[in-house]
Amino acid sequence: MARMTASTTIDATPERVWEVLADFGGISNAAPHLTGSALTTEQTTGVGASRHCDIAMMGRSTEEVVTRWDEGSGYGIDVTMNGVPMRNGRADFDITTEDGETVLTGVMSFEMAFGPIGRVMERMMAARMSKMWTGMLAGFKERAETGADIDAETPLPLEAVRTT
Repeated sequence: MARMTASTTIDATPERVWEVLADFGGISNAAPHLTGSALTTEQTTGVGASRHCDIAMMGRSTEEVVTRWDEGSGYGIDVTMNGVPMRNGRADFDITTEDGETVLTGVMSFEMAFGPIGRVMERMMAARMSKMWTGMLAGFKERAETGADIDAETPLPLEAVRTT
């Protein structure tokens, strides 16, 4: 299973970071690799809310469903990538305060189907997903700090994102 963690310190209150993060249907306003996003349920927040996201750099899309919602501090989603034999896709976002600073951490994990061949595909996909994941956290940082809509042309503070 591929797993990547990214975190960044954001010069904004935890409440402001939550405001950006909790705009579940509007994630494309904060994620540079998305060309669009929309809710697919009437429910806009909380466990059970779902969205569709169009991914620019891969020409793909995802279906995402909230499975954990901690009001004001984070959520987790199950992710299905359309057109890719990915399974067990999962993303978690959490807001914490460390030494008086607001920190956003995102953890993404997934595995590929097809056994040994899938494991080779997983390593290739992980490299692409890591780049996308870093951009997403940098996009959340930029949107929370400036209020600007983020797209593929927005200069982002990628160096401010720590990955493991």
